[in-house]
Amino acid sequence: MRNKNRKGLYLILVVALASLFIASIYFLYTPIDLTNYKNLMLPRVEEAIHARVELEGLVLTILPYPRLILKGLTIKEDRQTVFTAQSVKASLFIMPLVREKRFDIKNLVIEKPVIFGIREADGRVNIVRILKETFVPVTIRKVRIKTGKAHFVDEFLRGGARYEAADIDATFIPKGAADFSYSGTAKLLPSARIKFSGETRNGATDFEGKADIKELAIDQGWPYLRAVVPGERWTGDIDISLNYQASGESLSMQGAAVYRQLTASIPALFDKPISSSHGILNIEVISHPDTLTISVPKAEVYFPDFTIFANLRFDSSQDKNDKLVLNLHTTPIPLISIKGQFFTSILPDSLKQEINATSFRRGQLTISNFKIAGDIKNIRRPDYYKTSGSLLAAIEVRDAEFAHKDLSRVFSMVDGTVQWKDGNLSLQGIHGKYGNSVVEKLEGGIDGLLDAPFVRLNGYGSVAAEEAADELKKWMDKQDMKGFSADGIVPLSFSLSGAWGRQGGEAGKGVALSVSADATSAEIGYSSWVKKEKGFNMAVHADLLAKRDALSIERARIAFGIASALDMKGLLDFHGEPVYQLNIKASDMLLDDIDAIIPYLEKEFASTGRLSADVDIEKTEKAKAPKFKGTVTLRDGDFETRLLPKKVSGLNLTSRLDGNSAAVTIENMKIGNSVFSGNIDIPDLAAANVNFDFTSPYLDDEDIYPVRSLVKASNGVYPHDREKEEIKIPFTPTPKVLVWGFTGKGRVSAKTAAVMGFHVQSLQSDVLLKSDAVLLKAVFISHNGKAVGNFIYSKDSKDAFLWRLNLDASKMELEPLLKQLGAKDKILTGNGDIKLELTAGRGKEMLAKRLDGKIAIDSKNGKLWKFIVLSKVFSIVNIISIDELFKNGLPYKNLAGDFTVRDGVISTDNLLLDSNSMRMSAIGIIDTTDMTIDAKLGLHPFVTVDKIITKIPLAGWIIGGKEKSAISMYYTIKGRLHDPAVEAIPIQALGEGVWGIFKRILRLPVDAVEPLVK
Repeated sequence: MRNKNRKGLYLILVVALASLFIASIYFLYTPIDLTNYKNLMLPRVEEAIHARVELEGLVLTILPYPRLILKGLTIKEDRQTVFTAQSVKASLFIMPLVREKRFDIKNLVIEKPVIFGIREADGRVNIVRILKETFVPVTIRKVRIKTGKAHFVDEFLRGGARYEAADIDATFIPKGAADFSYSGTAKLLPSARIKFSGETRNGATDFEGKADIKELAIDQGWPYLRAVVPGERWTGDIDISLNYQASGESLSMQGAAVYRQLTASIPALFDKPISSSHGILNIEVISHPDTLTISVPKAEVYFPDFTIFANLRFDSSQDKNDKLVLNLHTTPIPLISIKGQFFTSILPDSLKQEINATSFRRGQLTISNFKIAGDIKNIRRPDYYKTSGSLLAAIEVRDAEFAHKDLSRVFSMVDGTVQWKDGNLSLQGIHGKYGNSVVEKLEGGIDGLLDAPFVRLNGYGSVAAEEAADELKKWMDKQDMKGFSADGIVPLSFSLSGAWGRQGGEAGKGVALSVSADATSAEIGYSSWVKKEKGFNMAVHADLLAKRDALSIERARIAFGIASALDMKGLLDFHGEPVYQLNIKASDMLLDDIDAIIPYLEKEFASTGRLSADVDIEKTEKAKAPKFKGTVTLRDGDFETRLLPKKVSGLNLTSRLDGNSAAVTIENMKIGNSVFSGNIDIPDLAAANVNFDFTSPYLDDEDIYPVRSLVKASNGVYPHDREKEEIKIPFTPTPKVLVWGFTGKGRVSAKTAAVMGFHVQSLQSDVLLKSDAVLLKAVFISHNGKAVGNFIYSKDSKDAFLWRLNLDASKMELEPLLKQLGAKDKILTGNGDIKLELTAGRGKEMLAKRLDGKIAIDSKNGKLWKFIVLSKVFSIVNIISIDELFKNGLPYKNLAGDFTVRDGVISTDNLLLDSNSMRMSAIGIIDTTDMTIDAKLGLHPFVTVDKIITKIPLAGWIIGGKEKSAISMYYTIKGRLHDPAVEAIPIQALGEGVWGIFKRILRLPVDAVEPLVK
């Protein structure tokens, strides 16, 4: 029984224990909701982490292992949310919890957490601070984050930065109380993929690791990049692989980056945004609380047409200026893209403007070495680049072709090397073309370009003269250069050296320029003053000293011809109103050399003589015209000039210049057969007003102005002299030749002279040169008679007349006068008075057709011989007694007539010869344009009919009067002036008008003749 009861008790105990075990198992596997007890637990946690904790639910399970689940966890610091999680699952070791009341977490899984990280203005990170200050008796063996997010704000960075990450999957394995290792992946919105790993030390104050970032948008890193490189914005994407280490607030990173489609706007270096298809960079970053260093030991930047290889270092400090060091070199860069991809912004404004005004067409540029170093804020200051180590650039140019907006022609085939170092510019092996001009070699440089430039250049080449003339016309006064022309190739060499600007507080001495040019193969002309032909020797050498506002001509020589040279020195000051001082000196220049470059001298004739000069020229700021001082002399000058129709020989003259005046003494001058001496006084050179006085033992106007050559040709017909038209017989007179471009007055005196072919004595002529006319007033003796005349030549095209001539001659011997007019035999003697008024009009017709005026002739007590007309008259009627008289000259008492000139036609109605033997009168015209005559001649002899032997019928003459004398006979004269036809006509053919004139002139008996006329 007792055994039976004992067995029952064992069964009950087993059942009870089994039930208890089963119940325990059930309860241990069943989650226990401790949410209602959270308020008992959270204050201790908040006290430990110094942050507020909010919790939506708390669940504990015992088996199969202790696990604590927190739902809706939120951690806040100063009311700012630092951390949230959908759930936190902690797997615990039970024994430390039971024995030591310490949490030993085997695995912590945080699902869908959101971290709100802030790097504050003082550099501290809120999350790190919370973890560092946390003291909870807890040990975590492993932390896993699933599908997390993170928000990070950097207030420490200047300008701030904000980032957001998603899809964070990470594993953290704690090491000790506060350190841990970590690894994971994340997505930095919007598209970057991040893989990271690492570990912390020293209570999470130090950490190291590595990260791989793919497709990071570069502009996301711009808040940090702008501290490295000045600029506005960078775009593109980049892959980064780096290792990093941090200790406290210090950070270092090393890695490599590959970018794609980079666009960077950096005004400090580039005028325009630059674009690079891809590139590779090695990066090193070292950050301390007060300093930041970013290095790019190696960079390869690929542009569409070239590649840049570079390295860079950036240093930033709170108490010092940010510094940058950049080194680079390139593959050949097409010049056509140079302005978009070159460091033009760092250049001085003047040089940058020149580059911007240049358009590149072909060729390439290679930067073989480029280094820029200095403070970021100084890089854009041009004067910074004069300091040592600031900028080094070596640029090689090959086959360049470019144009400048201010130049007419293109630079081409340009090669050479340009180097910049410490504010000094050097040129090596520069050669190329500008248009057809060639620079074969240019070397040297400019030291101290940004401060006190010192130039040292030398080179040689050749200049296309025509193109150089075009450029001079563009840059100099167009009016002054209007007549300048050139052609051909001019070899030259040059060198420059010297300071420009200020050095050491004192004005620089300037730049010495030495130029040598051989213009032999060039043709050079200036208006109508200079004409140097190709092949004529000419060389120029000049030593100049150029300052900022002045040009000093230390020595200049123009050597030309066989042995002639012109030396010059002086100073040109451009500080305000241009002023200058020049000295021009020449000794014994050969006139034949001058002949070759002065078109006023005829090259066909070998000129002789020597010209010397020593003249100072000065123009002050307030003076309107320059002043001259010195002398010009010409000795034994023989030459021909297109200004004069005859050769000039034996010319000796001295010109003395003083201020604005000149005095010219002509000791001797012979023009053709005319001999001169005299003085020319020019009171005002600028006004070109002259006073002169010439004396001559003999003067021929044909030597000065060939009127006779213009008035008649060899066949006796007037040439068609058109105003300003060249007539080569043998000289071309123009108004410019007549007045020489001067105004003024003077006197010409000649002991003997030939004027219009007439020999005169004691000629005195007052001359008045006006801007629009030339006036002559002459007095002379000719053929024992006295003549007074006035002549006016008009330059004013508005005047209807070209010239006017008035002449009043008295008691001139007619026989020698007619001989000078061309009469071979005796025609007429006597003392004649002549009054002449002629006007030549303007126009293109021959001169004879433009002549108008009147002439009056009155001669007394002379003799008349037969000439062609009278010979023909007396071959028709022979009056024996009169014919006998003609053999020794028919004496006459008076020969007079008035003539009118109209359009070159000379007409008269009162020409009368009155003698004791007969009266003779002529009415009609002579047309000088074609040299013809149309006249009627009346003859009234004082003889009886029986003395007349006639070949004409009785009707041709009339018998009347007490002495039965022949009353009159009439003839027509027509045809060429040198051989007219002469015919007798009856009195009825005269008509009443002509008869009336003859009746009055010949004083015929009206009652005897009148019925016959009717």
